[in-house]
Amino acid sequence: MGVQISGWSVHRRCIVAFVMIVGVASQAVAQAVRLDRVVPERVETAIRSLADGGDAGAIAGEMLALRDAAAVVAEPNEFRALAEAEAGLRIARLIETLGAEDGGRLAGLAVEHPELVRRLVFELDADHDEHAAAARLLLRLIDATSPGMVDEFGSLAVAIAVVHDAPLIRRVNENTVEAGDPVELFRYFVANARQAQIDPRRLPTELLVFAVSSTERIDQLEWARQRYRADKNHGRRFFEIQYDLEHYRTGRPKAVSLAPRYCLAAISELGGVCADQAYFAEHVAKSVGVPSAYMHGRAGEVSHAWLGYLTVSRNRYVWDFDAGRYDDYQGVRGSTTNPQTGRPITDGELAMRAGNAMLKEPDRWRAIALKAAAQRLDQLNEQQSQAAADAVFEGRDALRWDRPEHRLELLEASVRICPGDTRAWRQFARLASSGDVDGREIDRWLRAFERSGGRQSLDMLVDLLDMLLAAVPDASARIDVLEWAMPKLRGRSDLQAWVRLTQGAVLEGKGDKANAWRAYEDVVRRFVNDGPFAIDAVDRMLAMLDGASRPGHDIELLRRAFDEAEQPFSVGSFRTQSNWYRLGQRLAVRLEEAGRTKEAEHIVEQIGLQPMRRLGG
Repeated sequence: MGVQISGWSVHRRCIVAFVMIVGVASQAVAQAVRLDRVVPERVETAIRSLADGGDAGAIAGEMLALRDAAAVVAEPNEFRALAEAEAGLRIARLIETLGAEDGGRLAGLAVEHPELVRRLVFELDADHDEHAAAARLLLRLIDATSPGMVDEFGSLAVAIAVVHDAPLIRRVNENTVEAGDPVELFRYFVANARQAQIDPRRLPTELLVFAVSSTERIDQLEWARQRYRADKNHGRRFFEIQYDLEHYRTGRPKAVSLAPRYCLAAISELGGVCADQAYFAEHVAKSVGVPSAYMHGRAGEVSHAWLGYLTVSRNRYVWDFDAGRYDDYQGVRGSTTNPQTGRPITDGELAMRAGNAMLKEPDRWRAIALKAAAQRLDQLNEQQSQAAADAVFEGRDALRWDRPEHRLELLEASVRICPGDTRAWRQFARLASSGDVDGREIDRWLRAFERSGGRQSLDMLVDLLDMLLAAVPDASARIDVLEWAMPKLRGRSDLQAWVRLTQGAVLEGKGDKANAWRAYEDVVRRFVNDGPFAIDAVDRMLAMLDGASRPGHDIELLRRAFDEAEQPFSVGSFRTQSNWYRLGQRLAVRLEEAGRTKEAEHIVEQIGLQPMRRLGG
C-alpha cells in the first residue's frame, strides 16, 4: 500500500508539475499573443476616436505610453507589434499638430485609407520636415484629385508632400530656380505614369523624392518628355549641352544666364558649364519619371558637377553615377542634396538606398519602428520603463530598459529587414561611440555592413568608421581600425587620404609626431593631384613645423608639393580652386615672410598665368 501510495504520490507530483509547466507555457504564449493582439486593437480604437473628434493630446499621450510599453517588454517574436505602436503614436501626434479641422480630416483618412497615412507618418523626417505642412499638402492632393487616386499613387503623393512641404528653391551657380505648384506636379506624374520609363507606383518614397524634386515648371517637363521619352541613356543629355567657351575664356556672364528665363529650353539653345549640363540632364530624367540627382565633387584642380540617375538592372534598381563624370572624378566622393531634408547625401548612401527598393512597405515600416524603439530605450530609466509596462501590459516585466544588448538586438533586427537603411547603421555607430559596445561587437557589425552593401558604399563605410573611432579609446586600436580599412578603399584616393589624415591626427594627439608627419606626408606624396585633402595635410605639416621652430623647412615642404602639383589650364575661379594655385599662394606668402621677395614675385607671376587645357564647372 505504501508503495502504491508512494507511486501515486510520484505520479501526482508529475501531473502537478506537468500542469504547472503547461500553465507557464500557456501564460507565455498568451503573453506573446497578447502583445500582437492588444497593440493593434488599441491603435485602431485610438484612431477611430480621433476621427470622431476625440482629444488628440490625450490620445497622443496614450499612444506614447503604448509605444514605450511595447518597446520595453517585446520579445523578438513580438517585434511586429512595435510597428503598429509606432504608427499609432506618429498618427496621433500629427493629428494633434494639425488642429481640429485638418486633424479630423487626416484621422478620417487614417480610418478609410490606413496605408496612405502610414506611408506619410513613417516617411516624415523628425528633424527636417514641416510635418503639418506636409500633411496639409497631402490633403490638398486629395482635394484636387480623389482619395482613390492619391491612394493608388501613395508613394508618389507622399514624396511630393515631404519634398514640397516648404518652397523648393535651388541655386545653379548664379541662377535661381523655384518649383511650381506641387499639385500640378502630381497631376503631371500621374498622367504620364504608364508612359514613364519607371512607373512611380513601383518605387518607394525614399527614391521618388529624387523624381519629384523638380524646379522646372510643367511646360518645361513636358518639353523634355516629348523629346526624350524613348531614350533611356540620360548620360547623353549631359554632353548635348554646348559648353559656353566664351564664358570660360573671358569670364563674361554665360549666355544662358542672360536669357529671360533660366529653363531647360534655354540651356538647350544657349549652352552653359558643367553645372548647367548636369541640371539639364537631371531634369530630362525627372521628366520621364526617372529619379535623378545633381552630383558634385572636387578633384585636385577644380570642382565639377555630373549626373546620377536610377536604372533598372536584372530586376533591381541601381544608380548610375558616370554620366558627365570625367576620369579625374571617378575616385572622388560625389554628393548631392537630399531633396527631403536639404542635407548632403553621398553617392554611396544613394547606392545603398536603391537596395531597399523592392522591400514591401510593411517591412519597411517595421524596420523604422525597430530603430525608433532602440532609440527610445536610450531615454528611459528603469522606473519609467516598469511603470510603462505596468500601465499597459499588466504582468509583463520591463526587460529591455537601458541595456545595450537589447538596443543592439532591435537594431540588428532592423538591418536584417532593411540592410540598405543607412540610418540604422548610423544609429549603431552612435550607440558604439557611447562606449556601451565592445570591440568584438564593433568588428561583427562592420563585417555585417560589408555583407549588406558596404562593399558598394565605401563612403558610408568611412562615415561609420569616423563615428566608431570615438568608441575605441586606445590610440593604437584606432590606428589598427584605420589600417584595416585602408586596403578596402582601393581606387578611392579621397577616402584613403581621409584614413591617412585621421591616422596622422591620432598619432599627433598621442605625441608621436614623427609617425604623424609620415602619415601627412603620404597624403601629399600620393594624392597631391587628386583632391583638396592634400592641402589639409600640408597645412597640418606647416603647423607642426611652426610649433617646432624650424625655419626654412616650411618653404622646402611647399616648394616640393608645388612642384609635384599639376598646373591647370583654366582661368578665373576654375584656376584658383586648384591645389597647384593654392600651394603656390602659400609658398609665395612664406617666401615673402622670409624676405625672399624676388622668389615670391616669381611664384605670384607663375600662378597668375592663364594657359588653357580643360573644362570645369
